Amino acid sequence: MTTTFTQTERHEAVQALLYVKGELSREFGDGKPANICHILPGSPGAYKRVLAVIRERLGTSETLADWLVARGFQARGFHDPHWTYRMLQDARHRWLDSLIAEFSE
Repeated sequence: MTTTFTQTERHEAVQALLYVKGELSREFGDGKPANICHILPGSPGAYKRVLAVIRERLGTSETLADWLVARGFQARGFHDPHWTYRMLQDARHRWLDSLIAEFSE
């Protein structure tokens, strides 16, 4: 992690990420937001710093779907029956789990 966090900020980051995980869509049409960065501003804690880490890791990509496409994954499920909305949301949830683990160290 390039950005340095104090222990308190790490705790706040975990709280923000847990909030996002609870709000993030899993199924198409479930009425929940599909993108992490659309939920993060409503979360408690150090969301601006977490958002900076996410943006840094996405690089020039706007979303995780764009990041996956740039690396050869077909993340736009509408065009590939093997890559569904659910798979993309599962990838987002796994990334959140990874970030939560990282900030919990």
